[in-house]
Amino acid sequence: MRVTDNYRTQLAQWALTRTSRRLNDATTSTALGQRVTAPSDDPSAYASAMRQTSQSEAVQAGSRAARLSADALSQADYTLDAVGELLTQAKELAVRGGNDTLSATDRKAIGEQIGAIREQVIALANTRGTHGFLFGGTRTDAPPFSAAGVFQGNDNSINAALGGSGPTIRSNASGARAFTVAGGRDVFAELATLQTALATNDAPGIRAATAPLDEALNQVTQEQQRVGSSVERLRSFADLADAAVVGIERSRSRELGADDLPKLLTELTAASNAYQRSLESTRKLIAMSGVADGG
Repeated sequence: MRVTDNYRTQLAQWALTRTSRRLNDATTSTALGQRVTAPSDDPSAYASAMRQTSQSEAVQAGSRAARLSADALSQADYTLDAVGELLTQAKELAVRGGNDTLSATDRKAIGEQIGAIREQVIALANTRGTHGFLFGGTRTDAPPFSAAGVFQGNDNSINAALGGSGPTIRSNASGARAFTVAGGRDVFAELATLQTALATNDAPGIRAATAPLDEALNQVTQEQQRVGSSVERLRSFADLADAAVVGIERSRSRELGADDLPKLLTELTAASNAYQRSLESTRKLIAMSGVADGG
């Protein structure tokens, strides 16, 4: 009789251990909102979910990189827009300076305005962003233009990958194409030529400087348009990547059973009831065994 009681008590304790483990698993699953919380729950689903987690993290990293590149290029876009406005002012001043009714003093004053514009454009060409100077190519640690407007950078590309091994896009502006003869005209040289013609009261020289200034403005505008197009492509990629992450996370949730919350709650209730029954049975058997031992 005593052996039978001990055996029954052991069985009850084993049952209590199983129901306790079941309750713990159900509690964890419900707290996490998913059916699969460990490889042992569903090896195939767990492995698939882990692959999707890695994929999601990679896509998110690509999205963040694209947005950072877009932000840096946006700063270059705004800077080139400001340069364009200054060159437009310079062109208007050049037209005014070419008027035969102006005196040498008038032209000298206009020339001083052109000199100030030139200094502002050089300062804008040396704009520094979050990751270094914007218009120096890959040489981002030093101003790309000297005080005299001499280019000291390079025209190398900094490329952003559009998703892993996918295509790349240039994520830096070209100071060479925007401001130097690589784009058609040396913007600073053209402004200096106009300034000199105004200072020396050279009316023909002033009028001759107007057309090159138009070309300089056009090349700055062209680089701004290219930069703007790249910003849009980078942001579009980031938006697509974000949408892809949503899809991956939904698939991962299905693999882990995160869509089965009602089932998880039902299992939690059943596991809790089973544990309580097992606990009560164990208590009764232990009590009965104690009585039998005492008898």
